Amino acid sequence: MNIKQALQTVHLDNVMRQLGKEPDPKKSRGRDLWFPSPFRQEKDPSFHLDSVKNIWYDFGEGVGGNTIAFARQYLESHGQASTTSDALTWLSQYKAKSYSGCKFQPTVDNSKALSLKRLQSLKNAALIQYLSSRMIDIEIAKAHVKEAYMYNSRNRKDYFGLAFANEKGGYEFRNKYIKSTIGQKAISFIKGKYDTKTVHLYEGLIDFLTLATLKKRAYPIDDAIILNSLSFLQQTTDYLTRKGYETVFIWFDNDSAGDKAKAILREWAENHPNIILRDMAEVYIPYNDVNEWYNKSFRTQLAC
Repeated sequence: MNIKQALQTVHLDNVMRQLGKEPDPKKSRGRDLWFPSPFRQEKDPSFHLDSVKNIWYDFGEGVGGNTIAFARQYLESHGQASTTSDALTWLSQYKAKSYSGCKFQPTVDNSKALSLKRLQSLKNAALIQYLSSRMIDIEIAKAHVKEAYMYNSRNRKDYFGLAFANEKGGYEFRNKYIKSTIGQKAISFIKGKYDTKTVHLYEGLIDFLTLATLKKRAYPIDDAIILNSLSFLQQTTDYLTRKGYETVFIWFDNDSAGDKAKAILREWAENHPNIILRDMAEVYIPYNDVNEWYNKSFRTQLAC
């Protein structure tokens, strides 16, 4: 199979279903299909597929594209070789004669379609309810997030959600249904109260806010880095080296992606003997992440 054949004969709707992913009936409408991401485990579907144009966008990772881009991202997320050649070999098993000769429209870059309209302090009842449902202290959240309103020029729709600043001047944007980025996507850094040479790493904002809520402290004693996507692991290790940290606490998810990221960090640390890694997963095993552990453990206690 060559690139032209892959683009004309492989339909991502069919691929997703064969991967065991079904469109969410509540969010999907017509050609706009929403699936749980095939690149990681998640509860709220954040993978969007335009079934007519055959293009996709993963709001959790901030990436999207055509069929080839999907295959490469899927292979990479599962720890496999992900060159274009590898992608074509993998896609050949999903070739469908019923789509032969179809000419899908070219890929649209969603990241350039999002623009910030307004940013203000957190007041929206729906966003506060969303945070409360995750058992996040609202006053602590207000120290780190804003209420944002953005416009998507691609589908001509307005959205509102939580905005969390990153190190590139952009904002990580999320609400109950979607995750995205306004501007350039990057890691987020939160300065600790003291210069302890210690830093805590989190995959996402909610886990950071969960521990802040648990400790009843809006700003941490130690520095904190929120990756916003595990694809920024290289950016994170560069930051760790530049800052001269000595101890790194890791609060990643208990899943294959989190395990892979921790393995990469351990390999990196072998060349940095002055840095000690502390994997905190044992605190929230058997739960997938810090927030799930906090919700289920503490809700049970409160119910007793």
